[in-house]
Amino acid sequence: MPVFNSGKYLETAINSVLSQTLNEIELFLIDDGSIDGSSELCDNFALKDKRVKVIHQKNAGICKARNVALNMTHGEYIAFIDHDDEYLLDFLEKAYKVAQEVNADIVKLSKKEIIFREQVVVRERYYQLNSQILEKKDIKRNFFSLLENGVFTCVWDGIYKKEIVLNNGVRFDEFFKNGGEDIDFMMQIVKYVELLVTVPDICYLHYIRKGFSTSAKFKIQKVDHLKELPKRVNNTLDYLDLHISQYEDAYSYYLVKEYISPIVALYANPRCNFDYLEKKRMIEKVRNAHYMIPGFFRRKTCLIFKKSIKMGTVYFLFKYKMYRLLLLVFSLRSKYV
Repeated sequence: MPVFNSGKYLETAINSVLSQTLNEIELFLIDDGSIDGSSELCDNFALKDKRVKVIHQKNAGICKARNVALNMTHGEYIAFIDHDDEYLLDFLEKAYKVAQEVNADIVKLSKKEIIFREQVVVRERYYQLNSQILEKKDIKRNFFSLLENGVFTCVWDGIYKKEIVLNNGVRFDEFFKNGGEDIDFMMQIVKYVELLVTVPDICYLHYIRKGFSTSAKFKIQKVDHLKELPKRVNNTLDYLDLHISQYEDAYSYYLVKEYISPIVALYANPRCNFDYLEKKRMIEKVRNAHYMIPGFFRRKTCLIFKKSIKMGTVYFLFKYKMYRLLLLVFSLRSKYV
C-alpha cells in the first residue's frame, strides 16, 4: 500500500487489510514522504501487528512505492490497495481460494465505486464481472471486452501470481506520475498470463473524493501520460498477435473511453485556465494523433451509443468538431458529479 498524506482514511484502509479472513498475509506500507502524521500511524500499526512492514522513503510517487514493495514480497500472490480505499472482509480469501483451485495467474473480483463531494455521496457505481475462467486463447479473443469491462484498467481489484510478475520484469513504470500506471502494468502482465479468472462477487470499495483524490486535481502533465497509453496497448496487441484492423469498432470505443474522454475532461476541469482557443488547439492535437486509426471517424455513432450513451455523445461531438459543447458537457459533469 503506497501511503502519502493519507489523512483520516488511512486507518480504515489498513484495518480492512488486517481484518481479512485470510490471516496469512504481509502488508507493506510504503510511506512516500508523508508530512501529515501518516508516517507515525504506519509505524504504530507495525508495532501492533507483525504482519505489517513499513518502509519510509522520500517522495517519489506511487509507482516507485509499489515497486519497492514488489521487490520485498514473500507471498505466492501479490495484491494492491490504495491508501483511501477498502477491502471487504473476504476479498483475499475469496481470491486466493479461486486461484488455488485452478492455479490462476490472475484473479479479478468485482468492485464498487463511491464518489463523494464534500463528504456527501453523489454517485455509486457497480462494476460486476461475469464468472469466467479464461485461458490464453480466450484472453486474446476477449481482449477488448476485458478492457472495456475494466479488467485491465486497475490493479487493486485482484491478485497476481508473484512469479509471473517478478520473472518477467513486470513493474510500475515511473514515467506515469499522474495516472495510467495501472493500465500499463496490466498491459505488461497480460502478455505472460496463461489463466485469468474473473469473479462476480463485489469485494473492493473504491472511493473517489472530489478535492482529496489526485484524480480531482488539474495536472497538464497528465496529457503526456494519457497519450502514452495507446502506445502501450498497441504494444501488447502486437505481442499477442492481435491486429487492430480486425477490431476497429472495439478499438475505436477504447480510444473514446480511455483516451479522448480523459483528455477532454482534463481541459474542462475548472482549474484549467486555458482559454477556449487554446483548449480547441489541444483537442485538435488529439484528433490528429497517430493513434487515431484511419477508420475512426467512419464508425457508426449508433454502435458506440449502444455501448454507452455517454461515450456515444463524446464520439459524436468530437467527430463533428463541436468542441465548445463537448467541453461544456464535461464541465457540467465535473461540477455536479
